[in-house]
Amino acid sequence: MNLRLMLEERAKRYRDKIAFALGEHRLSYAELDEASNRIANALIRMGVEKGDRVAILLPNIPEFAVIYFGIVKTGGIAVPLDVRYKVDELISLC
Repeated sequence: MNLRLMLEERAKRYRDKIAFALGEHRLSYAELDEASNRIANALIRMGVEKGDRVAILLPNIPEFAVIYFGIVKTGGIAVPLDVRYKVDELISLC
């Protein structure tokens, strides 16, 4: 089973269960699935295709998972970057 299918199955089975929590912020499986669909659709409109690499520069927050799954749903490859990188280090990765 791939990650896209795993999330979609969990969203159906555990719709209102909490998938992620950070402080007061809670995200259910259904919310995670719906939000990642919105990200996937936005990325597709931007031209992201299967196999494309998409960088993520976010700290460890629930939105990271939303974006990660959104990338996976496009068929893209999520490339998490360390938020401690300096600008010149990030530029050298391009």
